[in-house]
Amino acid sequence: MAVSTHLRRFVSVGCFLFVFIFPDRAFCQKIFSLEITGDYRDATMIEMFIDLEKKYPIRFYYEPDILPYYKVGYDCKGRNLYNLLQTLLPPHNLTCIAARDNGIIICRKSDMNADYVRNLLRKWDENEIELPDFLTPLELVRQTGEPPAAAAKTIRVEGLVNDEQSKEPLQSALIYLDSVGSGGATTDRQGRFKLELPPGEHLLTINFLGYREAKVQLKAYQSGEIEIPMQSRALELAAVEIQGNKAANKQTAVATGVELLSTQTIKDLPSFMGESDVVKSLLILPGVSTVGEGASGFNVRGGNIDQNLVVQDELPFFNTSHVLGFFSVFNPDLVRSTTLYKGHIPAQFGGRVASVLDVRLRDGSFTEWHGSAGAGFAAAKVSLEGPVWKNKVSVLVGARQSYSDWMLKLAKLPDVKQSSAWFNDINGKISARTGKYGTLSVGIHRSADYFRYAQQFGYQWKTSGANFSWRQTWGNSLLTSVTGASGKLQNTYFLPKGADAFELDNGLEFHTAGLQASLLNIPRHEIQAGIQWNRNNALPQELRPYGPDSGILPKSARQENGEEWAVFAGDEFKISDRITLYAGLRFSRFSTLGPHEVLVYEPGVPYSEETVIDTLFYGKNQASQTYSGPEPRISLNVRINDRNSLKLSYNKLRQYQHLISNTTAATPTDTWQPANRYLPPQVSDSYGAGWFYTDGDKRWEASLELFYRNTNDVPAYKDFAELLLNDHLETELIAGKQRSYGSEWLYKKNNGRWTGWLSYTWSRVRQQAESPYPALSVNRGEWFPANFDQPHQVTLFTKYAINPALYWTFNFTYRTGRPVTAPVNGYQVGNVVVPNFSDRNNLRIADYHRLDIGLTIDKTKSKLTGLKWTLNLSVYNVYARQNPFSVYFQRDRKGLPKAYQLSVIGSIIPAANLVFYW
Repeated sequence: MAVSTHLRRFVSVGCFLFVFIFPDRAFCQKIFSLEITGDYRDATMIEMFIDLEKKYPIRFYYEPDILPYYKVGYDCKGRNLYNLLQTLLPPHNLTCIAARDNGIIICRKSDMNADYVRNLLRKWDENEIELPDFLTPLELVRQTGEPPAAAAKTIRVEGLVNDEQSKEPLQSALIYLDSVGSGGATTDRQGRFKLELPPGEHLLTINFLGYREAKVQLKAYQSGEIEIPMQSRALELAAVEIQGNKAANKQTAVATGVELLSTQTIKDLPSFMGESDVVKSLLILPGVSTVGEGASGFNVRGGNIDQNLVVQDELPFFNTSHVLGFFSVFNPDLVRSTTLYKGHIPAQFGGRVASVLDVRLRDGSFTEWHGSAGAGFAAAKVSLEGPVWKNKVSVLVGARQSYSDWMLKLAKLPDVKQSSAWFNDINGKISARTGKYGTLSVGIHRSADYFRYAQQFGYQWKTSGANFSWRQTWGNSLLTSVTGASGKLQNTYFLPKGADAFELDNGLEFHTAGLQASLLNIPRHEIQAGIQWNRNNALPQELRPYGPDSGILPKSARQENGEEWAVFAGDEFKISDRITLYAGLRFSRFSTLGPHEVLVYEPGVPYSEETVIDTLFYGKNQASQTYSGPEPRISLNVRINDRNSLKLSYNKLRQYQHLISNTTAATPTDTWQPANRYLPPQVSDSYGAGWFYTDGDKRWEASLELFYRNTNDVPAYKDFAELLLNDHLETELIAGKQRSYGSEWLYKKNNGRWTGWLSYTWSRVRQQAESPYPALSVNRGEWFPANFDQPHQVTLFTKYAINPALYWTFNFTYRTGRPVTAPVNGYQVGNVVVPNFSDRNNLRIADYHRLDIGLTIDKTKSKLTGLKWTLNLSVYNVYARQNPFSVYFQRDRKGLPKAYQLSVIGSIIPAANLVFYW
């Protein structure tokens, strides 16, 4: 039995060697010595094989599942076929042999045997091998009118090209009309095109990057309209970006200071604890900074963290952080696009004076069910999407849960061992197609956080909300969008033990609604107009005893409510092929609403409880103060040539909500205070100018941007201000001024094995807190650096792709140390040493710098079917830099003050994150 088995194997191998390994030598030399030409830098390996079969007398035999389907990035320049295959195949553990009829077999090295080859050829002969759908055109049939054809020589066919899943219009899609020579068209901003053609049957070919080619058999008998849904190509799905592409094209877009951060870049970045993070990823952009690790929010071009408008699908966020700033509330697995407006801000956005972060979630799949699940050192996540009603209604849901307490238990310090920190969030979205040109979506968001440091203090905070959007195209001339959102922010600060144990709650309810209309088909114009309504209701601050041993007495303080109405209009006017102008105007009106009390103070003296002379009472929804004013926006793009452009911009913005906090990093105890009689809205004038360069093949980009912002009525705080449970904050605040200016340099490489960018930002942020009463002024009314004034910032982000499924990423950051106020000397009164402090923010802590490294193995880019996965390994703070977050002072044994620095992260942090996709 054994002899017979060995004999059959020997004969089989012998036949294999004779037929396939040693075919006719002249045949082998002929097929492998073919001179190959062609540019395949933008093609997959399968696409390259198909093209080679069209050009040369070659036939490739392979199983599509074993070939990587990312772009091979190869340009043939007179090399023969053998050299080409020896370059492409070995890195993927593939090999090739010559076969019958000018054939070449591609297979894994481990599969090189007669049985496998014989079975592979049989599958091809019997048409059992199916190529991926993305390689074949999407064939459609469309008809306008009924036969017989119109008598006119030409008819007009108008069309809409959109994404099959989301119904988002696809701008700049190319339409070729094969039956009329080289005629064709390109879709406009709304995905529309027009064709003048003779009646009859025509073949349309539609191409758009990242989508399957569409072949449309058009039976045009009369003038009419058609819709062409495009399908995403599987190999490009992770990189498809629709929202924000136009605005972020720095060469052609009219706006200055707009950044589009792709979802792929967010996932590529080496991250803290292996968790991809939308907000932290913004810090690699020029002009965006933070005061340090563990600080919530972000600063844009010298703005406070409360001066950034942050929205996710129209739902505003007043707290974007998990775990006191280490992570953000946005789930990157669900995000479709992230657009940051840090310079020119379109008229539809308002309410903040520094920037707008617009995060958009994608729609769930309308055709197939997909999902993912993953886990890292700090958190686990899961997502699911699919059709509830195929091609009509889809659902998308994603959730995350952290479990970081196990790491705290490994710490050496007892207080850290007894600490606890966790977060969770969930997002859901239902999308429905309403008619031919409409979409309706409803979303929910809920996030919760808990942090406790030993038994000393702790925070809890959560955000919940819902949003909806209805987009509808009416004929060929109007696109409308109706949006709304409502939610609640709830914060708690607590001391868990002792006679002083307490809970302190505050929060905010928020509601928003809007209607926006875009006028279509107006030559050279893109006109938008709309109306918005915002309402914020402050939840009362409430102090309560915590536990049976607490001796704290309950206390509460109420803040005002606020309501804003705004109308806006904007027009992007293409004056010529080289000059584009955007002009917009927003007019806002804000009212401070009751129920609340307004204290009246004695004129000519500082505000204090001792100078109150009267109290005014305002009932529910009764206005105690109203502010209004215009907010013009203008931006100009002058394209010098195809590679260089110059831009100018001016924006006036008004902010009616202020974050009241006198700490460097915001905490959940901070409150949102609406503008009132004593605290006017912030008003800023922002100027920008920039030069932008892109080379011919868009391989390199360079830019220089200059900015200047002057902001009035920015809340500043008296020395030792008391802000908690204070229902007369005007006694602790000063209406100050803020001035920020600087320059941003960016040099970026988009293509090749090495990609990334180098950016340098020089900026200054100065504040002035001058009171009518000199004794209350800060630094004698002189200008001083803001808490987040960091003049120099350098960011280097690079990606080295061994191949598209295996790559390294490196991120280096340097920032000037932030300003601090510290004691410089002191004097003794009896046994008490009284310190003398420096002027506010007159000193600086040490500079900040950090290197992160990541390695990603992405099997979603090298497998066509089956279970796919991505493994991300990262090292945060590679050289264990102890970057100081703050400086504090303690007395030594001799009673002398000694300075110490606090480093939130002072060691190297390795991490791993594994995600499976199906």
